[in-house]
Amino acid sequence: MVRAWLLSSMINFFLTCSKGSQRTIDELRANVVDLEARLRNESNRLKTRYESERHEMEMQIDVLGKNSAELTKTNKGLLAKLKV
Repeated sequence: MVRAWLLSSMINFFLTCSKGSQRTIDELRANVVDLEARLRNESNRLKTRYESERHEMEMQIDVLGKNSAELTKTNKGLLAKLKV
């Protein structure tokens, strides 16, 4: 009688632990899926932001190049005037 009760108690204990473990595993899986989605969204947001910043910097480089060419042309003209 005691053996049957002990065996029944042990089986119930393991089933309870198993259910609790499965619940924990399910919660962890849900957390992983949620984190993956958040990280994917954050990654896409940062990618878009950095591409936009890079494009803006490329435009600034073009403007600076044009300004530099214009200043070089102006300096050459001034140097030519000084030599005369």
